[in-house]
Amino acid sequence: CNQYLQYFIIPNSSPFVFSIDYDQLVKFISSHFYSIDPQKLQGLPLPILYAILSDKELRLSSEDSLFEFNGQLFQSREQVDSSEKVFFYKLVDFCSLSEKKFDYLIERIDEEEMTRPLWNKLKKCFFTSRPIVAKAKTEEIEK
Repeated sequence: CNQYLQYFIIPNSSPFVFSIDYDQLVKFISSHFYSIDPQKLQGLPLPILYAILSDKELRLSSEDSLFEFNGQLFQSREQVDSSEKVFFYKLVDFCSLSEKKFDYLIERIDEEEMTRPLWNKLKKCFFTSRPIVAKAKTEEIEK
C-alpha cells in the first residue's frame, strides 16, 4: 500500500478534483488504511486525506485509530485552521470510541471549535449511553 502513496502528485488544478486514477487510488488506500504507516499518510495534502478518510471503503483497525490519526495529523502541522480539524473529526464515530478515548475527547475538546454538526454527533453518545447510566444508578441504589 505504501508504494501507492507516491502517486499523489497534486495537479495545478483544484485539489478536490481527482481523475479516475486518483479515485481508484483513494479507494485502494482507504480500503487498506488500517495497514498503512500513519506517518506516511500524514504527509499527504489535507484534501486527499479527507477523500481517503471519507471514502465508503475505509477500513480501520478501530475507531480509536482514526481519532488518534486525526490528533497526530493536526499536531504535526504548523498552521491548522479550526474548520479543517472539524471536517476531519466529523468523520469519527464518537460513540464507537473506547471509553478511554471518549474521556480524552471530552476533557480536551475546545468549545470554540465546536460546531452544531459536531455537537449533534457528540450528543448522540450521551443519549446512547443514557440507559446504561440509568441501569448503573439503579443497581447502585439497590445495593
